[in-house]
Amino acid sequence: MVVAITGMGGIGKTELAKQYVHRHHEDYTGGIWWLRSQGRVEQGLNYGQRMQLPGVPDTFQVNEDSVHWYYDRWLDEIPEGKRLLIFDNVVDYEEIESLLPQDSRFSVLLTTRVKLNQPVQRLELETLKRASAFSLLRKIVNDDARISKEVESAKALCDWVGLLPLGVELIGRHLASRPFLELNKLLKRLDTQKLQTQALNQVPPSEMPYKCNLESAFELSWQLLDDAAKQMGGLLSLFAPTVIAPEWVETSLSNWHEEEQESAISDLMQCSLMTLEGGQYLLHNLIREFFLAKLESELSQFKKSFITRVVHALNIFFSESRNYKNWILCNHLYPHVRASCVLIREQRLVSLEVMSLLSKLAHYSFELAQYEESRLIYWHLYFLYKTDSKNEEKRIIECLNSLVEIFEAQGRYYKAERFANIVIQRIQKSSNQHPLGLARSLYNLGMIYEGQGCYHQSEKCLSQAQAIQAQELGLEGLDVARTTHYIGKLKYLRNQYDKAEIDLVEALNIRRKLLGINDPDVAVTMDVLASVYIEQGRYDEAEEQLQKVLEIRKSTNGIEHPYAARSWNSLGVLYYRQNEYSRAEKAYKKSIEIWKKYFNEKHPEEGVTLSNFAALLCCLARFEEAEYWYQESLKIIERKLGREHPVTALILFNFGFNCFFGQQRFSEAESKCVEAVHTLRRKTPFYPSLAKSLCCLADVYLAQDNLLKIQPLYWEAIEIYERTLGKDAPETIETRELYIWFVSQFE
Repeated sequence: MVVAITGMGGIGKTELAKQYVHRHHEDYTGGIWWLRSQGRVEQGLNYGQRMQLPGVPDTFQVNEDSVHWYYDRWLDEIPEGKRLLIFDNVVDYEEIESLLPQDSRFSVLLTTRVKLNQPVQRLELETLKRASAFSLLRKIVNDDARISKEVESAKALCDWVGLLPLGVELIGRHLASRPFLELNKLLKRLDTQKLQTQALNQVPPSEMPYKCNLESAFELSWQLLDDAAKQMGGLLSLFAPTVIAPEWVETSLSNWHEEEQESAISDLMQCSLMTLEGGQYLLHNLIREFFLAKLESELSQFKKSFITRVVHALNIFFSESRNYKNWILCNHLYPHVRASCVLIREQRLVSLEVMSLLSKLAHYSFELAQYEESRLIYWHLYFLYKTDSKNEEKRIIECLNSLVEIFEAQGRYYKAERFANIVIQRIQKSSNQHPLGLARSLYNLGMIYEGQGCYHQSEKCLSQAQAIQAQELGLEGLDVARTTHYIGKLKYLRNQYDKAEIDLVEALNIRRKLLGINDPDVAVTMDVLASVYIEQGRYDEAEEQLQKVLEIRKSTNGIEHPYAARSWNSLGVLYYRQNEYSRAEKAYKKSIEIWKKYFNEKHPEEGVTLSNFAALLCCLARFEEAEYWYQESLKIIERKLGREHPVTALILFNFGFNCFFGQQRFSEAESKCVEAVHTLRRKTPFYPSLAKSLCCLADVYLAQDNLLKIQPLYWEAIEIYERTLGKDAPETIETRELYIWFVSQFE
């Protein structure tokens, strides 16, 4: 029986064979021979001579027949018991086939990087489990306090070397020899220096089971490849270190024959330099780094053309559409497109396909709430458009408008407003009119004013944008529908629910007509319309709308679109309003589950849902849980939007009022509420939410008998309500009555 331990270089094949011998040597009473890679015939003859078998000729030819003569004499002299032959580091089965004994009393164990076929039985080694790699690193470093201090960095180091045993050992011994080296600093060196980092480039000490460094270990496999397989490895390294769909590679190498591609892939797999995972290609992280290094040396003449081909393929498959099927595809492509973006910058590539791919990536990053990444890509695009004389000014204006939208989403209203006005001035000075660019700028300006609570200015800008879009595209264009949708949303925020319903229904009808009933934009309008119904007390209609939205956001196989999380959050709000707390809790948890599943980097709206869930827990007097979820909510919101964003301030206020005031922890409630109010005054001085917060802060002061601070709060709240909602709005009247009651009671 012939068994082969297979796997990539550095994975521990030889070490496993040694452990097997150590643990089972008593099972092989006939004896054990270990034949290394160089001079196997000579090693076999040496073993035979040391056995001092009778009848050995005075002279021996150094060939396979002589080794077999020793096999026969070995069996004659020691007929009982099993015996084991180990062939270490086999490159090709043919090189040892003539040395294999025929007698069944021999067992044969091979270690090899090559995936041998029948009659060999394969035992394929995989990389370590993450916990095992961490334990190995901890054992080698032998300093628990040091590891405990930087646990995340220790895990990241294990991940960087792809959980490869040799990599973990080299990293561990490097750290052990430098007790004052911070793990995070070593991680940064790896990110910068890659395989040339001293920790990975050093020759293993004699006590280690490995005889070469990482690069040398991989070089042995590299030498087994033909030119096509080497080029395939170079191209694959340009993708991100995650699964790669075969069709992306086929499109990248459309100039190769199909059989040529298949042969190259097969060679990489045979040499354990690539694996298949769910029908997709996967390079180990260190193998990828090795191949990237080869693109800088042996394959340097192919690098630029390969990058261009990968960009071409990714641009074909990466879509701007937001339907579920394309969202999932984009989610798989996202890390690869980001990796290409880095290469594009490094190589300073400029082409229509490069600009198209960057534009899609910037848009998708914005959808994922990766605002800083999106901003940097749009700036890159802006300078590409400016330096390329073939680009129309229209593209530059689109790029600047996208930057405005990012600043608005981040709550950086002053910068967003300044940029929006710059774009408008640029359009007005241009020889071309760019009416749709101007409409988008006015629309953005309207969104900025809405965020600041300047509703009259917001509605004015949105109406101007709507008029331009209607003139250019007709009354039923998609841009008109989007602006009408947000005018309706603006009226909803101003508590003008009947007017909001009219606009939202109009936008919904246009979108259904042009996009069909199951488009994501249709779902967005239905979601806001459901919120209007909730405020109107039309709970059955609201629930019906939201259930329809959830159906739209499901694919044909029943899996939900990521933004179904928004609808589950709206359902949670609906059930909360109806005092159906059990159903509200389930809806919020479903929303949170979806956010966590699709947005590893977190999304601001997940923070909002967590805040809503925490408010529900406060109503149920589950304050300890509520405090935890408010803190988690603030972590997400502060990281994504910043401490000074109005949403952050509102959640901080609710944390103080709902959680601490609800427990009569007045001092803590006051501290958080006052901080939040200061932010809201700076960011949204005329927003109804500020007025509501001022009235709640008055309750906090009233509970502490701090009466002198209450009257100014009511005055300020009334002024805000009158300015934004009108003198006869229910909120204005209610606050005025509260003020009159307070004066009558305490003056």
